[in-house]
Amino acid sequence: MPQLETATYLSQIFWLLISFFSLWAIMAFLIVPKIEQVLESRRLKIDDYIQKAEELNKKAQISLEKYEKALAKAQADATQRLKDASKDLEQDALKSSAELEASLLCKIQENDEKMSKLRAESLNKLNKTSVLLALSLLNKAGITTATLEKLEALSEKEGRHGANI
Repeated sequence: MPQLETATYLSQIFWLLISFFSLWAIMAFLIVPKIEQVLESRRLKIDDYIQKAEELNKKAQISLEKYEKALAKAQADATQRLKDASKDLEQDALKSSAELEASLLCKIQENDEKMSKLRAESLNKLNKTSVLLALSLLNKAGITTATLEKLEALSEKEGRHGANI
């Protein structure tokens, strides 16, 4: 085997060193710097993306806080408006109820007055009819001394006594 011959050791070591240092130089000065450059650019891009993501996250957090504040304010406003509307409706209902009650009382009084007038008129007509009937019966019975004026006076006198009872 030619590798084990001692006469070629020196040339093998020489070429081994030249090959090793040549490959080392190519790797150290050409390939590794390009790899480092690619890795550095990737790291910078990743850092840039992380920084942008953090900025967007901060903006999102700020927007979320603003949204939550606006939502809380809107809920508070809505609650207050509902309370105000409820109070207004309650006041309107009480006012309408009071107006309706006053109107009904007024109508009840008017109806009572009308009923009193109708009652008085009915009683007056009944009284006149009774007087006329009594006069007619007395005349048929042959009593001619009874006159319409006497019977009306008697009826009025009795009517007052009956009203006092």
